[in-house]
Amino acid sequence: MCSITIALCSLENVNNAEPPVSSLAGVIAALLVSLEASVLAVVGAGYAFYAVAGRGEDAAPVAVLAVFALLLAGGVGAAAVGLWRMRRWARSLALVWQVLQVAVGAVYWEPHRGLAVTLIASAAVVIVILARASVRAESVPD
Repeated sequence: MCSITIALCSLENVNNAEPPVSSLAGVIAALLVSLEASVLAVVGAGYAFYAVAGRGEDAAPVAVLAVFALLLAGGVGAAAVGLWRMRRWARSLALVWQVLQVAVGAVYWEPHRGLAVTLIASAAVVIVILARASVRAESVPD
């Protein structure tokens, strides 16, 4: 009986809880980072498909790229979930990813300017949002 009461109490708290992210800026940052994680997952899946269906001599390096992209997608996805839940650790993980994303955008500036601008602009928006004092103040301790 005690466990049923605890379960009902926790369900009641979930139904009455405020949304995890309370500011529009926090929602935008979490959504952008989750979009970045989704793109990484699609790229990783594409590499995995090419590793299986492609030429035999290309399979090993492409498979390594697929695993790397999928691991990055998992890490960036964890940052997106953490941002949505307003965890402090997620801000640092997301900021590190944004800096790496700016570096990738700089590398792609000449061959693929549209991709580079998209990567840099997305990273800039997330960095500015996460650097704001109001977002930092909303973060909950881990």
